[in-house]
Amino acid sequence: MYTANRQAGDDHALDTFALQARARALRAEAIATFIGNGLFAAGRALRKGWYRLEQNRLDRALRRELSRLDSHTLRDLGLNPSSISAVTSDSLADHPLARQGVADAPANENKRREEIRTAA
Repeated sequence: MYTANRQAGDDHALDTFALQARARALRAEAIATFIGNGLFAAGRALRKGWYRLEQNRLDRALRRELSRLDSHTLRDLGLNPSSISAVTSDSLADHPLARQGVADAPANENKRREEIRTAA
């Protein structure tokens, strides 16, 4: 349709059309990249949030179980009744989610993506 109305000296109009088409394609690509990076960051934030919830749940369960023990049993385990909260927070560093590195994801998203690719 556009080329049918084209005249001999109308090359500038065709170049403008191609330029606009290229600009639309680049804008669509930039928007897709922006949305993709946003979804990746949201997924990472959800993983970190889930890890923290799981960590708090395990921490409360461990504190609850240790507080049910009497002081003699705690001392047999090498614990002081007043140090239960310190022991529970230290023990969660060995949790499987902490070993996967979910809590300490690198600030650079590209490094995290490379880690995911190499782990698979």
